[in-house]
Amino acid sequence: MARPIKETPILFGDDARRFNKCNTSALTAKTKSRKSDEVTSLSRVSLRNKNMEILGDYVPLGALIILGMVGIPSILALLWFLTPPGKRWLKNN
Repeated sequence: MARPIKETPILFGDDARRFNKCNTSALTAKTKSRKSDEVTSLSRVSLRNKNMEILGDYVPLGALIILGMVGIPSILALLWFLTPPGKRWLKNN
């Protein structure tokens, strides 16, 4: 049978005051850091929004390159399939 868990003693007097002081200072430090993190993230979002307003509908160069690599050969193949040799190739294959 399992042994019962030993409970922690309840603090009294100066020990209780020190314990509460340490916990409240740690909590306030955490809330301050969270607030500063929120402020920096909000400033990043607002800066990004300003950049998007300046750039408009910006398309990255990599997306254009990939679109060209896929789109141009596809269009050429479709156009070739419309020619008589292309139709013959489609029937044979």
